[in-house]
Amino acid sequence: MSDTMGPMDTEGMTDDLAAYLEAVGREDSFVVERRLGGGGRTTELVVVSEYVPGETLEEVTRARGASLALAQKVVPEVCDAVEELHSACDPPLIHRDLKPQKIIVAPAGLFLIDFGIARRFREKAETDTVRFGTRAYAPPEQYGFGQTDVRSDIYALGGILWYCLTGDDPSASLVPHEVSGRVGEKLAGVIRRAMAFDPAERFQSVAELARTFREAVGDAAGTAKAGMPRAAEDARQADGRRGSGFFRTNLLGVARNVVLLLIALACIPQAWQGVVAPRAEYAGKSLWYLVALNFLLTLPLVWGALYLAMDRTVLARLIPGLAQRSRLKDACIIGIYLVIAFVIALFIPSS
Repeated sequence: MSDTMGPMDTEGMTDDLAAYLEAVGREDSFVVERRLGGGGRTTELVVVSEYVPGETLEEVTRARGASLALAQKVVPEVCDAVEELHSACDPPLIHRDLKPQKIIVAPAGLFLIDFGIARRFREKAETDTVRFGTRAYAPPEQYGFGQTDVRSDIYALGGILWYCLTGDDPSASLVPHEVSGRVGEKLAGVIRRAMAFDPAERFQSVAELARTFREAVGDAAGTAKAGMPRAAEDARQADGRRGSGFFRTNLLGVARNVVLLLIALACIPQAWQGVVAPRAEYAGKSLWYLVALNFLLTLPLVWGALYLAMDRTVLARLIPGLAQRSRLKDACIIGIYLVIAFVIALFIPSS
């Protein structure tokens, strides 16, 4: 946006949009375009979103792994941003779609993005007019059980805390002992309270959630380990157990990948056998032709299919970089390789 832009005229704006402008203090984020129409002068709202360079929290977590250190860095800053959003408006403005994809980790700090379904709290409303949100992070009241309020964003913040610690989206099927086993009892208590089904049982403000989280992990960043509260030690130990806890709770995915890996390994001697002792129909073929057929085409084809069939959640935990790749993208790469290998094999003499 141009720095020479004049003050924003908010005449005709919806209450929610005006509240948003007031909350974020960025009047140059919106343009009110006035046109002369058939019925007279009309006002149209055009949203111009600022580009924030950086990675989403989801991308950062997949690339570098979830950890207690990540939660200590992200959660307080996100809480501060959401608390400012709530307190800047009266009644509060609720984001309603907080999740790792809506948090940008930039050199200048953390940014909340996409206020597309944000709304103000309406005291007499029984439910929201429009029900949206991402299921893993959206509270029950966002799906027709009541009106969203600041505690709805608190529910999502509890899910973001869980994500920072484990790398997994929260699930309604998580049982209390599983939560405690993966993040430690103190942090599990924070998550369970933030994501309680009944809003009355949650933290009643973002500030209260942030304060309780800091108490759970220990306030002083420079405190020596020996003097750190027991809660922080429990959290560190839970963070160290995070990998093994993940695999224990994803046994089917682990077993699936192990079986596929064993099949892939078993294919190697079969490919070698196809070179040194080929079937009758390939008898008399040149050595280079048999090598290309078995090791450049057949084996990569089988391995590619086995790789695509693997549980990517488990695989990405072992190799975080794979989490940023989609199955479709990998399939395209494998397909391109096979086409190139096939073309090369065509130029190899068969006898």
